[in-house]
Amino acid sequence: MAKLFLTAMDLAARRGTDKEIGLVQQIISAAPEIAVLSGRPIPGTSTTARVQIGISKGGAFRSFNSGVVPGAGAYERRRFETFFFDSHLSIDEAEVIAAAQDGDSIGDLQSDEVTGALQDKAIKFSQQFYGGLGYNAGGFPGLIDVLKIYNGNGVANAGVVDSRTGKPIVNFIDANPGSVNPAAECVWYVWNNPQGIGFLFGGNQTVDMKPWVWQYVADPKDATKQLRKNITNISGFIGLSAAHPWCVACVKNIDAAHPWTDALTAKLDALIPTGIKYTHCFATKRARGGLQQSRTVVIQASRQTGNARDIANVSEVPTTDMNGVPIVVTDGIQLSAAF
Repeated sequence: MAKLFLTAMDLAARRGTDKEIGLVQQIISAAPEIAVLSGRPIPGTSTTARVQIGISKGGAFRSFNSGVVPGAGAYERRRFETFFFDSHLSIDEAEVIAAAQDGDSIGDLQSDEVTGALQDKAIKFSQQFYGGLGYNAGGFPGLIDVLKIYNGNGVANAGVVDSRTGKPIVNFIDANPGSVNPAAECVWYVWNNPQGIGFLFGGNQTVDMKPWVWQYVADPKDATKQLRKNITNISGFIGLSAAHPWCVACVKNIDAAHPWTDALTAKLDALIPTGIKYTHCFATKRARGGLQQSRTVVIQASRQTGNARDIANVSEVPTTDMNGVPIVVTDGIQLSAAF
């Protein structure tokens, strides 16, 4: 159950701490997606993309006095919604007074609460970004939802047709076909572009923290009673735009026995149209470690057995994939991501 309020135990834990050290954030989940991917504000709470799904195939070289077949393009509209995100923070007036007796100002309390809250929101955004409706059905569709929509999720005649083959697109590679290993995960590739993947912020504003205000609120244990609190909230409309069917791809079913390798990336790259250049590769530290260990190391000198200064035959930590796409390490990709 989520913790709703600060308690006397929390105040005691803050008392007498070293101001030079400041707040030590033990919540270590890395959630960089909202920081590294671009987004844009939109008027209202939704936007619509115009997509050309077919080009005119009429016309050809012709002989004198011979005609050509007329043709026209085909178009469709793709709509993307934003969803309201809301998080409340509150500090009891009694806690403020008690904390002040120990030299802990209301500003300190507010700052530390906001720091933790923003970290929590970044983690939630991160997990929604990948897990989508399976993580929180009230939020925006994530990469796994987008991937399945465009490739048809194995349903006959579903998905978007690949103009090169006339069949539904294939936008993933399976590292362990047929696996249902609950410890499997995915490495995700995205094209961060207005026509590809990008965050949407509704109402022409980003997710924002409102000013702190004093307010009387109902006692959560007894609605007939009230208490005075210092209150704020972090809120805004947020969604994910994914207009182009090749804006996302992945290597799935990665686990300890089937690590991410450059060979798998090469197989995925062979599926992707030439004009699509992925901007980011998101992977867990586990997956990146598998890639690191799979790479060949060439040492231009012989090792000396028993020399403590010998360098181990391990590749450097990879910062890009084989095509130079930056690797962004995240904790937002959850296990059981196989599909």
